[in-house]
Amino acid sequence: LVSLAAMRVVQVVFATLNVEFALWWETQALIRAGCEKPNYCFVERQSKFGKFRIREQIEVMTQLTITLGYVLIFGAVVPGIIPLCFVVFVVQLRADAVTVTSATNRSVPRISQGIGVWMSVVQFLAQVG
Repeated sequence: LVSLAAMRVVQVVFATLNVEFALWWETQALIRAGCEKPNYCFVERQSKFGKFRIREQIEVMTQLTITLGYVLIFGAVVPGIIPLCFVVFVVQLRADAVTVTSATNRSVPRISQGIGVWMSVVQFLAQVG
């Protein structure tokens, strides 16, 4: 679980650095071409952000569901894992918030009914646990 949270933090750092590197690379190319250093507005910076489409949303929900699964399946046997899972859950939620706000474009809004198919996955985990 700790490695799951650590890898999520690494993903966030990598995504943020990727955006900053793209902006730096474009700035250096413009300076080499003889232009002035550009002052990027928010929309221009956002154009360099990565994508946050269906696949990325599924990955985020999968990571959160794995953490919840640890609590539901192993929480009764090893109660000490519950606080650790809570910390991992908080780290993942914060990492996802930072990723969505500072490293990825907005996802396309869609009408949904709750968490959809993930509800059946959570119900299965609750029955197994």
